[in-house]
Amino acid sequence: MARFAVELRKVRQEAGAPSYRVMAQQVGYSVTALSQAAAGEKLPSLAVALAYARACGADPQEWERRWREVEREQAEESLDEDDGAAGQSPYRGLTRYEPGDEGLFFGRERLTEDLVERVRASRFTVVFGPSGGGKSSLLRAGLIPRLRRADDTVERPAALRILTPGEHPSRTHTKVLTPAAGDGDTWLIVDQFEEVFTLCRDPRERAAFIDALLAARRPESRLRVVLGVRADFYGRCAEHRALAEVLSEAGLLVTAMSAAELRQAVVKPAQVSGLIVERELTARLVKEAGSEPGALPLLSHALRETWRRRRGRTLTLQGYEDTGGLHGAIARTAEDVHARLSDSRRELARLILLRLIAPGEGSQDTRRPIRRSELDFGDRDEVDAVVDVLARARLITLDDDTVDLAHEALITSWPRLGAWVDAHRDRLRAHRHLTEAARTWEELAHDRGALYRGARLTTAAEHFTADGGGGADLTGLELSFLTASQQARTRARRRRRALSGALAVLVVLSVLAGAMAWRESRTSERRHVEAEARRIAAAAATMRDHDPVTAMRLSVAAWRLAESTETRSALLGAMTQNEVSSFSLPGAGEELVATELTADGRTLVAASAKRVRTWDLRELRPRARVYPGLGKLAADGPEVTVSPDGRTLAVGLTEATVMWDVRAGRVLSRLPATELPSVTFSPGGERVALKVWNGDDGDPVEGAGGELVPEGAGDSTTSEGAGGSGMSAGTGGSRVAEDERASRTAEGERASRTAEGTDVAYSKLFDVRSGRALLAMKQRHSYKSESFALSADDRLLARCGEDGPLEIWDIARRARLKRSWLTVDKKRFDCGDATFVFTPDSRHLARVTSREIRRWDLRSGREAPRVASRGLEDVRFSADSEFAVASTPDGVEVWRLASPDAPVARRATVGSASVGFEFDRSTGAVRYFNESRTVVHSLSVKSAVDAAWRKEHFSQGRLAADGRTQAVVRHAKGGKDLRLMDTRSGRTVFAPPVEPCPRAAEEEPAPDPDDMPPDEELGPAELGVVSPGSDECADLMSFSADGRYFAYGQARQLGDGRAPDQDRVSVWDVQKGREHAVVDLDTKQTGGSGLDGLVLSADGSRLFLGRTTMRETTEVWDLRTGGRPKKVRTLSGISGDLAVRRDSARIASWQAIADPRTGKAVRTSLSGTLTSELAFSPGGQYLAAGDAYGRVTIWDGTGSTRRAVLTAADSDTAPTTADDAVRALAFSPDNTTLAVATSSGTLQLWDVPSSRPLGSPLPTPGDTITALAFGPDGRTLYAGGSHVPSQKYALDPARVLGAVCEQAGSGLSRRDWRTYLPDLSYRATC
Repeated sequence: MARFAVELRKVRQEAGAPSYRVMAQQVGYSVTALSQAAAGEKLPSLAVALAYARACGADPQEWERRWREVEREQAEESLDEDDGAAGQSPYRGLTRYEPGDEGLFFGRERLTEDLVERVRASRFTVVFGPSGGGKSSLLRAGLIPRLRRADDTVERPAALRILTPGEHPSRTHTKVLTPAAGDGDTWLIVDQFEEVFTLCRDPRERAAFIDALLAARRPESRLRVVLGVRADFYGRCAEHRALAEVLSEAGLLVTAMSAAELRQAVVKPAQVSGLIVERELTARLVKEAGSEPGALPLLSHALRETWRRRRGRTLTLQGYEDTGGLHGAIARTAEDVHARLSDSRRELARLILLRLIAPGEGSQDTRRPIRRSELDFGDRDEVDAVVDVLARARLITLDDDTVDLAHEALITSWPRLGAWVDAHRDRLRAHRHLTEAARTWEELAHDRGALYRGARLTTAAEHFTADGGGGADLTGLELSFLTASQQARTRARRRRRALSGALAVLVVLSVLAGAMAWRESRTSERRHVEAEARRIAAAAATMRDHDPVTAMRLSVAAWRLAESTETRSALLGAMTQNEVSSFSLPGAGEELVATELTADGRTLVAASAKRVRTWDLRELRPRARVYPGLGKLAADGPEVTVSPDGRTLAVGLTEATVMWDVRAGRVLSRLPATELPSVTFSPGGERVALKVWNGDDGDPVEGAGGELVPEGAGDSTTSEGAGGSGMSAGTGGSRVAEDERASRTAEGERASRTAEGTDVAYSKLFDVRSGRALLAMKQRHSYKSESFALSADDRLLARCGEDGPLEIWDIARRARLKRSWLTVDKKRFDCGDATFVFTPDSRHLARVTSREIRRWDLRSGREAPRVASRGLEDVRFSADSEFAVASTPDGVEVWRLASPDAPVARRATVGSASVGFEFDRSTGAVRYFNESRTVVHSLSVKSAVDAAWRKEHFSQGRLAADGRTQAVVRHAKGGKDLRLMDTRSGRTVFAPPVEPCPRAAEEEPAPDPDDMPPDEELGPAELGVVSPGSDECADLMSFSADGRYFAYGQARQLGDGRAPDQDRVSVWDVQKGREHAVVDLDTKQTGGSGLDGLVLSADGSRLFLGRTTMRETTEVWDLRTGGRPKKVRTLSGISGDLAVRRDSARIASWQAIADPRTGKAVRTSLSGTLTSELAFSPGGQYLAAGDAYGRVTIWDGTGSTRRAVLTAADSDTAPTTADDAVRALAFSPDNTTLAVATSSGTLQLWDVPSSRPLGSPLPTPGDTITALAFGPDGRTLYAGGSHVPSQKYALDPARVLGAVCEQAGSGLSRRDWRTYLPDLSYRATC
């Protein structure tokens, strides 16, 4: 502030030192105000500072920039001063809630009750959940206080002990595992149990510690154990058999908070502390945190930083945005701390933080608690000072002699720390090994046998010696150990050197040193580039919603820099991202009176007094077209409605409603004043409906041409007769007759108003250009609102009042239509909680509520298939009336109206789509505003609306392993058939002569009884009846791995009365188009074959048939004998849907795995619940098992070891149904990629070795996917669905790059490259 005052005085001197009186006369401010501005006692207002600058001839823009810098510096200083009161914050930031924080711990009441019930019932309980899900806080602030207050003798602890395993859990916690004296059990709360895998290196010590904990299951142990473990270590826990049993019996999953729980977690702590949280801030936090897995530490930290920026007692949305938001708050806090440190202390901070991280090995990086003695490096005072700064900022925690990261979210949310870890990952691993080895050496009294030798010493020297990279972060013990190791190696070398010639040794050492230096240089550069590629790939993932084009360009750049799992995921994510563009409305300071999208979703219209601008949003870089503004019409900030075509504005003034021509920039007509929300344009924008109040004189409305339009037509009706008989006001007749009717009507209305003592309201339809009234309808109650809908052909008008049924008017005849189907059930057409609209083709009337969309044919009254959903907020129909797009609390849903069993697309949105959205059918994009209506987002649903959808239903599908041949069962009006198709050309290559099973009956959502009329009033089509099929028959199909042979059979219920010859399995040679083998199954003893599964071996030489009769068996048939197969083995205990490994060494079903060579079968549950799909990888290394809830469990090729569990929560998936069964699985030929399709139509790629999703789900037509297969080279994925029988996806990185570059328009510019990749030289990416 003082510097700013000095600069003001300096600019006055440079201007010739004019007197303050002269300056005051020039700018209109007092002498006192100007002189105090330069006094330096306080910062002047912006207006005074700019006036001072203008009086001295300085640049006002430059001085505004200086003023804002000073204001920001003052704000930061006030934050620093406020740090002293940080302990009073009701939010704990990154640190966990402790038992003493119970009074501030809200939102987890239900989960706490579940946990208390679980620990009461079991002596050993496991609480698992994702990182950032609040496990530690639940145990400490939720469970422990409840145990301390327990009155029940079962729950009341004799002692309560909290621990974390650490590096040596068995040695460290031996005493803790001994029960305390006294009544009751001793409770052990083991938090961060994953440390037994990340920190403990000795498998035997780890097993001993786990066994000691599991002893608590015995009542005589007097111990009760509660474990808290991260969900991504679930597979590691399952490696211990006894612990795996406990996980399945006494596990509690910490799920994400609901919206109501998040609201409590935000508001209740503030209320307890006497604070207020702005409602807008609460809504923003609930929306952002609700869609973010593991967001609780981010939420708590953002709230704590918002508390520091509070205004009085109020936590504001502005304060939250100043922190950087949910994702930026941690990074901003950490960057602020980093920026305030000196260069030397920054380096110390880096070394300290890296010591607190254990780099993951096939899993996420985790925090690593250390003793204070491990910080024994550098200047002791400086290290303590930096530790204190980090602790005060709550980036680390200090507990007695332990130093720890406040939360693992710091690793993922602070890009700088993540970059440090990525750049030094190998060095960190080497450092962890060095620390452990040094401790062992010390415990063994400096035994020489414990020193580093050979490759381990070489690796350590590369990283920690002066020649290799420096050892500034080594403790005294570590440095002594490394020095002793090097000295021992030196002595050994000297002995070897004495045996060989000194010259030879020098030559060899010189060559090795040069080679190592060159290799290290190349390796270091490559690692740096790879780290940068991973960093911008992660950055792209966070930007897909808010800046989708930049996210695409960053994804391409990441892949160009380094080809890795992370960059491949980013590239595929760019190809599949839903948000394709975002357009920010320019001219932020302009006061707009209207901002709307046209009905076709293609154009944005923004109107102000100065100008009206339009943008074609289909362009990658939309350019504005500028037209004259509203001028004085916008002086008082009137309400403005934009016509659906964007060419007309309805301006609501006090005295009139003005129709404004956007392109001509002039007034088209002046209509009577109205309440602007009642203005309804026709879809073409040529007509407009208003609510009009008549004056006391009762004169009719005078049109632009002076023609008097009668208002008495509001009571006329017409029936469904061919000539419109029954209509009292037609288009014919003389002008005199019309005048007489108008006079009689006016007199009647005047008498009515006189008797009632009130004005009369009319709903009127006008021609926009001429202002002529076309139709007038008297309202039943003047004080109640009415809504209108106009058909696209301008023939019909639908009118709805608050307490009246729906009315449909013929505009040309000016008469109300009478249709019997409108009066059959008046409740169906009640206007209370529904909106009525015409479909764009003017063929249907639609009724929209929050739960459904119903449509009726305007000619016949026949009801079309109904759309049923929950939370419908607003609905748009596509221009071709084939689709309905609805906004919901979670985003948007797209429904194909011809087949509305389920939405064909669900997309999450950035904010609420109900703020204002439209559907652009031509580009397949849903465009919607953000909350402030300053940004238009474009959301792609092109894959769902442009798919080659077929009316026929394909109930079953099977693809050959190479994806070239597809078997489908087609159901059409003409019948049903089975055919084999070439996926590349689409032609039928073979049609087996069999009759497939009938299509199973489809279940529809049960209609609401209150909304349904009596059955006798509706025909079958209106009741939604589907012709019954057979649920007792299912088609069974299988290809050999090379696609040469195809097997077909039918699964039927036992005793269904079918003839024996229908229990037959046929195998065809596809290439020759003839039958290869036939297996007839015995049906006499059990009334059926019990066939429920079949699969061919890879070479087609064997056929496996699963049968369930009196017992479960799988028969193995040898097909090499020609047309007479021979049964060679029967496997007991296995049946149902089958999957066979390529080498035929394993066969799997939902309940067992068998070895066909030995006949041994082992019963097992491959998914822990109902298994819906199985697949072996081509190389036999993996077995994938999908379940009814969308999860996929990856096993080794024998099915004995669980490798990973893939869940939709780990991928960027749009909202899906609760039970979203896995319907198809396929491994790529190289065994590294798994494609997973679910019932809702979601198709996700996974990287199998890392268990990570590859980008977002692939775009699909929205129907159920029944078959998947990769092409022979793995670059193409084939999929078959119930209505789109064949589609393919190009996964070749080169083709994906081309598609993403085309969508983004270009690669990263040099300017953006400097912003995101400042340390690397520029290279073209597209």
